[in-house]
Amino acid sequence: MNELTPVHNGPVPLNQAHPFWLFMVLMVIASLVVIVRIFYRKNISEITRAFLSMSITGQLMREENILQQRASIILTLIFNLTAAYIVWQFGSALAQQLPFSLNDFGRFLFFAFLISIIYSIKYVVLRLAGFIFETSQEMDAYIFNIFLSNNIFGMVLFPIAVILFLYPQLSDSRLILSVIIVLALLFYIFRLLRGILIGRASSGYTPVYLFLYICALEIAPLMVLLKLASLQ
Repeated sequence: MNELTPVHNGPVPLNQAHPFWLFMVLMVIASLVVIVRIFYRKNISEITRAFLSMSITGQLMREENILQQRASIILTLIFNLTAAYIVWQFGSALAQQLPFSLNDFGRFLFFAFLISIIYSIKYVVLRLAGFIFETSQEMDAYIFNIFLSNNIFGMVLFPIAVILFLYPQLSDSRLILSVIIVLALLFYIFRLLRGILIGRASSGYTPVYLFLYICALEIAPLMVLLKLASLQ
């Protein structure tokens, strides 16, 4: 009879693939997805149609449906949490550039807070620019376009977040990272194109101002983030 020789002298603690907080974050996101699917099914359908149609977008803006606003708030939370989760999974190079030390959960909260701050600042700047240049209606339409794109993008990212949770080894996969980057670029380009259409429909439209806006508030911040993420 063969006897197996022990490898360790004492008990070895179980090495969990995921911390408990990560499971809870995913459960919160999943709960929000279930809520919008059950209680705001019609509103989600309208938001999806508005994402594909400029005329429906204008209709939703005019209606100001309170249920529509609640659904949009929940979808914004889904986007912020899911995007922060994805950045946490693949943002190790970015995390190394932080001027302070944080644990895993702290870095996740930092990324979620950073994403919220970025879009809050963009919202304030756009509203201020609309007031200064008397284009409040066009800016409101563009702000709605930004959050509409983010809402849909958050729902697209959610299945990827679930896959990464179930198969954590995929966080080292360049294929998954490439898919996420391509999706992000597609949504970003689509958002810019719709912004150009909104600008062209304005009575005070000038190509120079539109070009300057795109460079200053869209392309330049993206280049800064890409530069920070590429630092080693």
